Amino acid sequence: MDSPRFRRPQLFISALFWMIVSALSLFGAVYYRYFAEGDRPGYSLVFVLAALIASVIGILRSSLQTDDSASEAGETPWLKKIVLVVMAFHLVTAVVVAGRMPGNVIDVFTMDRAAAQALLHGTNPYTITQINIYNDHDTKRFYPPGILVNSRLQVGYPYPPVCLLAVIPGYLLGDVRYSSIAAILLSAYFMVSMRVTRVTAGVACVLLLNPLTFMIERFSWVDPFVLLPLCATLYAAVKRRWWLPVALGIFFASKQYAVLGIPFVLLLEPDWKRSLKLLIQALGVSVAVTAPFALWNIHHFIHDTVLFQISSPFRADSLSFAVLFPVLLKMVGIILAGATLWALIVAKRHPALFASCYGFVLLLFVCLNKQAFINYYFLIAQSIWLGVAAWGIPVGSPRREMAHAERQAEPVSAG
Repeated sequence: MDSPRFRRPQLFISALFWMIVSALSLFGAVYYRYFAEGDRPGYSLVFVLAALIASVIGILRSSLQTDDSASEAGETPWLKKIVLVVMAFHLVTAVVVAGRMPGNVIDVFTMDRAAAQALLHGTNPYTITQINIYNDHDTKRFYPPGILVNSRLQVGYPYPPVCLLAVIPGYLLGDVRYSSIAAILLSAYFMVSMRVTRVTAGVACVLLLNPLTFMIERFSWVDPFVLLPLCATLYAAVKRRWWLPVALGIFFASKQYAVLGIPFVLLLEPDWKRSLKLLIQALGVSVAVTAPFALWNIHHFIHDTVLFQISSPFRADSLSFAVLFPVLLKMVGIILAGATLWALIVAKRHPALFASCYGFVLLLFVCLNKQAFINYYFLIAQSIWLGVAAWGIPVGSPRREMAHAERQAEPVSAG
């Protein structure tokens, strides 16, 4: 019979393996559906189902891993230089793509640009109206009834203030998509900075070299502004604990579906009391970021960020099981509640599982809902990849960081 010391690393590798399978399955779903232009969308849902199953197995296996010592060794500093080179390549390529391909072919780009312009001129971005760039057929597909009045969309900015503030630097530089590119680069840097290993460097390069990432940047989807604070949250959890409430609070305020991660704060701390304290601090940061814009005009803010999203029509072109089984739309809440509770019971307390469990629950939310598209699956896949990058990394703490600083400050004997 194998000894416990031998079995534990096997279980650790197994959990990591299944999370990688889940992320790769999501790439398979997206590539077949949107890149290969598969004429049978049901095949893409097979990949989504495989991702769900692999996530369940990975989360379940994580509870069996009790020893992080296997990951203490193997840090390779020169790998960070390789990632920096890949980051430079990504920057140049993404800027060239943005320069050669117009952004105003999608409403997210025009909404970002209009909201940034309004804010910089002192106007509430949640009270403006938007141009409609689509024809009558697509307008009916994309927007709820009655949203178009006098050829203007009666909606201001449909995302929380974190996304709005994030696009400002890109707008000032001439293209709001530059902000998305910066968010991707910073996300990759946080990934590899958690611990410089082949795994973290590989995950960062997957993000930077993935054709899907360039597509997300080209169309100005705001999901990179969710990924960035999520990466910062994991970096803070394992390296800079005093950052954690701020990074986590910004993450919760980044986009509407980020609130699905709130229950998994329990996985970021060793006990529920510290988890509750962290949650209160993080929610305080979220309120501080959001409240000034919400109170500026509460009616328009709720309309744009909540009611507009809820009233959006069902999309038959969604990569969702609800397209095949509409009854699932009525069961989303129950399924999510059950899945969240199950994950909290079985998952190991570790930042990696915060990202992986969030990705798992978000995957359920998206693949059972009325709208499920490439940008959602991008964030889900990257959340799971982020969990892979952080897997097994020793978690920092204020006391631990202080002890490390004291050791660094000790004089070294010349003998």
